[in-house]
Amino acid sequence: MANGTVNTTVLKSRDDSRFVGYIQKMIGMTALLFFFTTGVIVAAEVAGLQEVEAIARSYPHRVSATAVRDGEAALQMDGRWFYWANGRLLPDSQRQNWQEFVSVRFYNYTLGPPEPREITPELDSRLRARMQR
Repeated sequence: MANGTVNTTVLKSRDDSRFVGYIQKMIGMTALLFFFTTGVIVAAEVAGLQEVEAIARSYPHRVSATAVRDGEAALQMDGRWFYWANGRLLPDSQRQNWQEFVSVRFYNYTLGPPEPREITPELDSRLRARMQR
């Protein structure tokens, strides 16, 4: 009996160490998730950050850095900082005059080749009729 009790105690301590390891892993994962989520939320709240980073990826030979400066998305191009001011990419001296400038347009494109339109029998007959005119 004493042997069984000792073995049970040893098993409980092994289970406890596994449980502690599990808790440590969960705390670590929660901390990572917190920091990751916080970073994503902050990035999402800064207007123009996604656009500024897209410009930087498109012109790596000219854009040397991107950052959030003074609460606005910014990029450094040819050694000079430009800020995303209400959809306009402007130097610091013109940020307050954003309404005098045209905004930069970004469009979403689908990746890959375009999907062809499905030709229904009705559309087929309309197209054939049009071609015979």
